[in-house]
Amino acid sequence: MSLGLSGWLGASPARADVVGRLALDADQGVYAGPPGAPFAFTGKLVPALDIGRLRLGIDLGTTFTNPKWALVAGFQPSLVLFSVLTPQTGVRLVTDGQYITQESSWRVTGGLVVDMESVHFGVTSGYDSLHDSAIILTSIGVDLPALFGFIAEGPL
Repeated sequence: MSLGLSGWLGASPARADVVGRLALDADQGVYAGPPGAPFAFTGKLVPALDIGRLRLGIDLGTTFTNPKWALVAGFQPSLVLFSVLTPQTGVRLVTDGQYITQESSWRVTGGLVVDMESVHFGVTSGYDSLHDSAIILTSIGVDLPALFGFIAEGPL
């Protein structure tokens, strides 16, 4: 079973290729509910490890849930469902569990992200305990080492 699972995740049984990542992500969205429901924004740094098609990330950042700011920390595993160019790019199934310091609340989301190695964007939805409500988020992010490399290369 482990041989089959490691092959499916894109790793060889003897050694998995592990790649470090550092992304800067921004999520924004709305809570389901009555008109005037709060707006949500989260800015986070996501250090992660890619192990074949599997990515294991940690969220560290801040969130704005109208009208207050709070710190967030969480865990963000994801898996490439459809690979485009490399095992790490393509359509990714992502989940995210976050602890929010405001009133010791939490948020759990899941959805699809299009990952193009240096830039990614997606749509997720889930539940937020602070507002006891469903939430829908759009997200965009950039891989910081790739961005700095692009800037250092300059124009063609």
